[in-house]
Amino acid sequence: MNKVKLLSWMVGILLLLNVAILLFLVMGKSPMPEHRPHGMNGPHHEGPKRLIIEKLHFDQAQKQAYEKLIHAHRAQIDSLDHEVRFCKNELYSLLKQEPIDTTAQKKLVSKLGELQLQIEQTHFDHFTDIKKLCHPDQMDDFDDLTTELAALFSHPPKPRHD
Repeated sequence: MNKVKLLSWMVGILLLLNVAILLFLVMGKSPMPEHRPHGMNGPHHEGPKRLIIEKLHFDQAQKQAYEKLIHAHRAQIDSLDHEVRFCKNELYSLLKQEPIDTTAQKKLVSKLGELQLQIEQTHFDHFTDIKKLCHPDQMDDFDDLTTELAALFSHPPKPRHD
């Protein structure tokens, strides 16, 4: 193969790679959803939502009510996550001080603990509200679902950066 053909092939391959990257960025999704943890696909974890609807056999009215619960839950969690990020930034900015203000450090660590408690309570309340949507004949399915909740919504371990 001469140099011109080789160069033409390389340019073609690079062009295809650039188009694939652009599509990935524009669509905002991974081209391989099977690599997402716990079957989550989409920016708002449609996998668990779909799974809950299927496992509980929600009718149309229940789906609409569930949709409203999801929006309220996400708003609460987003707000709490924002507070957590703010507190963590404040906490780690203390490392710039010499000596470190241990009173401020303890207050921020305590605040982070309180926020985590609020997050877990918000999740629990969300599933209590989902349970209220269930009809009596769906309660066994809900009970079965409760055994999967921790795994369904836990995050996979993050890589360590020692």
